[in-house]
Amino acid sequence: MKTGVRFTETMKGWFSAGALPGEALDSYREAASAGEAANSAIEFTLTIFSHDLDELLNDLKHPAKLSGTVECKALSEQPLSVSDGVFNLFEKMPSPPDTRHMIYSMVLTAGNGEQFFFKGYKVVKDDPEVLDIWPDTSTLYVSVQRGDSESGGLVGKAVLHIEPEDFAKQMTTMEITGTTEPLKKLEALAQFGKFFAGVLYESYGGVFYNPNAKAPRPPRKKRPLRAPAPAVHAFTTHDGVELRLTRYQGGTKGPVMLVHGLGVASRQVVRQSAVGICHGGSAGLLQ
Repeated sequence: MKTGVRFTETMKGWFSAGALPGEALDSYREAASAGEAANSAIEFTLTIFSHDLDELLNDLKHPAKLSGTVECKALSEQPLSVSDGVFNLFEKMPSPPDTRHMIYSMVLTAGNGEQFFFKGYKVVKDDPEVLDIWPDTSTLYVSVQRGDSESGGLVGKAVLHIEPEDFAKQMTTMEITGTTEPLKKLEALAQFGKFFAGVLYESYGGVFYNPNAKAPRPPRKKRPLRAPAPAVHAFTTHDGVELRLTRYQGGTKGPVMLVHGLGVASRQVVRQSAVGICHGGSAGLLQ
């Protein structure tokens, strides 16, 4: 059997019927604002899977499959089932340059047999702003057409997001299929993790494997992280430096300080790249 990968993703947002046509991102954002004002929610839980990890990573379209359900009262009172689901991971776009899309395409079927075509994409662009990594990879722009293809009339648009708690859960569902050997699982997971959302994957506990190690050993069993999903705060200092604080509220004791790249002398403090701070049992990392 070929090595594959599987994980489950939950996204939530707002849907508006009769939205403006076209691919301008503002039309999706306007639809989401209108949907939020009307309390018209949309949510999905999808399992993304590929039975061939090499194809997923090396094919130019990086294809995988989708299965699951979509909930949207504006389309159906009951959850809609997903069929013919296709996921494209970081597919390169012809324009603008250095832009990739994460594409979700699927047919939604309501309990009464009515069908809709769901097409969504995340925009991942070449951007020097590190703080854009999270919004780029966690925002999905969606259009819904009537029928089982893109040729149907536009029903509405939406914008969905991954909440930090749901992303933390998503990382726990990562599973390598097609092998039972621990080292192969570790190597495949590291290979996928390097390709998929590298910085975010690393931040949430990705597995790293060194293929050049002379005597690789099976991975040790990790103790579960007993902490809630972090709260992420982006801000700009008075001298124009953009920073991000990731705060983990792990208890009531403290403080605990995590320090990276910091030099301290009796007369001066030199900040090199990042400082971690925490108070009241929380842990923080400034980047």
